[in-house]
Amino acid sequence: MLRLFLILSALWLSGAVSHAQLTVYQDRNGQVFTAIEEYGPGIINATAYKKLIYAGSPFLTFPVWQPGRVRLDEQGKYIACDVAYDLVSNAVMCRFAGDSAVKTLRPDRFIIGQDEFIRQQNRQANVDYKFYAKALNGGKTKLLLNLSKRGDIYARASSNTGYEKETNVNGGYVLQEKYYIRKGDARPEQISLTKNAVLAVLYEQADKLAPRLTARRPSPADIIAILPYYDSLMTVQWAAASAGNSVSDAAYVAGKNSLSANPVFNQTLHNHVAYPDAAWTQGIYARVYAGFEIDQRGNVQNVTILSPDNVGTGFVETVRNGLKKLPTLDPALAGSYVLPVAFTYTNKNENGTTHAPINRLPNDRLAGRLMLEEFSVPIVVTKPVQTSREVWGYFK
Repeated sequence: MLRLFLILSALWLSGAVSHAQLTVYQDRNGQVFTAIEEYGPGIINATAYKKLIYAGSPFLTFPVWQPGRVRLDEQGKYIACDVAYDLVSNAVMCRFAGDSAVKTLRPDRFIIGQDEFIRQQNRQANVDYKFYAKALNGGKTKLLLNLSKRGDIYARASSNTGYEKETNVNGGYVLQEKYYIRKGDARPEQISLTKNAVLAVLYEQADKLAPRLTARRPSPADIIAILPYYDSLMTVQWAAASAGNSVSDAAYVAGKNSLSANPVFNQTLHNHVAYPDAAWTQGIYARVYAGFEIDQRGNVQNVTILSPDNVGTGFVETVRNGLKKLPTLDPALAGSYVLPVAFTYTNKNENGTTHAPINRLPNDRLAGRLMLEEFSVPIVVTKPVQTSREVWGYFK
């Protein structure tokens, strides 16, 4: 019987602070179990003793320790060690050659067996958190898989394991899989394995990707198959935008397209600039021009509205708030910019006609700022036909 012993200072399953010995072992039929022997707070004694048996293991592998490598930061090199990856606590443990001590690390990335896991950063409920995921494909846009486990306690201990009748099982570990799409350096966006969820993340090219993603519930392989096509479409889109630019200064054009094509920039706008309810319910559409600066540290500042302020429609507010949500960007993008945002309105009861704004900001109001590619915020509704109109207003 192969066993692994770990002494824990806190037992995550019960939530109570205690001393515990965790033993991961394999029975004679090949099934993996975890025995948790817990002692109550304070002095270890027989009266405080409790033992639980869980089917499975909180770790990624069995045996728990596997040859691997860790890289502590982005600039560092891989260091060889034995690695154990706890999927319940998201902890990476290492044993280095010549050192019997177990060290818990938060590496930038690590390799265990044949799999490389890379630390990702995401945001949920206004809280930043980090997790590990492995990339399932190469290329600029990646499909990521995050693995975790939870320990479920059974309502009553079961001895019907199908293996050893003498084993009373109190609970079991359940593997959980989460998939994310990450565009370049942007934050990973979690998806369900549905066509609509995938196209919602790859919204820029959704119309072209939809015919290639035929299944309503695509497999990871189906999603991976369309990502190179998505990357090629995005490359062509930005190349075409650059070729059609009348500005002769190559550096000017390069700066424009580098920010317009930046995944973090576009993802933030897509997530935070929404069509205002007060506008679409009245059939109103518009174009907003916003000026802003990126300083030498990559911070976005001095957000200002350059087009007329259309009070009461909500267009100005959503654009301003979206730009203020931008995280710190690459300092190489430092400069002064103008972002045009077009809110387009389509009512299916009007034969699907799309109403796009026609007003433009005069060049004398750019004040030397770099004009970015226009960001589009479309809305499609089905409602009684009414007179649609563009709002623009007057300069004060």
